[in-house]
Amino acid sequence: IVRATPQDFGTALSIACLCGCRSAVVALLEAGANVDSEDMVRAWSCLASSQGYTTVCFLMLLHVPQAGKTPLMHAAEKGWQQIAQYLLAGGASTTAVSTVRTLRVACTVHIFDAPCLLELMAVGQNALEWALQSGNDKTAAVIVHHGAELTSLSRLRVPWLHLAAMNGCADTLAAIVARYVSQAGRMVHALQ
Repeated sequence: IVRATPQDFGTALSIACLCGCRSAVVALLEAGANVDSEDMVRAWSCLASSQGYTTVCFLMLLHVPQAGKTPLMHAAEKGWQQIAQYLLAGGASTTAVSTVRTLRVACTVHIFDAPCLLELMAVGQNALEWALQSGNDKTAAVIVHHGAELTSLSRLRVPWLHLAAMNGCADTLAAIVARYVSQAGRMVHALQ
């Protein structure tokens, strides 16, 4: 039952990670919850029709099966450092990527004469990128310490060191530099 995914939501573990409930995360991990499950996502599309000064916006709910974020991505985005540590200790993948496109549009559509902002999740974003772009430095550093892959570029085609610097994540910068120094030291030692 802890691995079940209700039709319109994620697993219980994803929901616990999203809400930051550490005790529920621990209990679900101990009960064998799938640490790398993706949640079910609802995507919104907006249809608008303009009549004079008022624009009416109709929202349609579209179901996108098996698309979304893993529990670690939720914890990373929200900055739940201890939850990220529990998930990583339980074998969560640092390389899994989200599968729904980003759409952030400040559109001319208005709801009750207020501007409408539509946003969906980013495709190809891993837990480290979720943490860095949300400014969750300590959580990002934990992900780096647990072996996040740093040789590739981020989804934005930026090196991880630069992405950490752009988001003011000093602890993550230190963790990345320490990894590079450690790898360089091993290479020098191997050559001697």
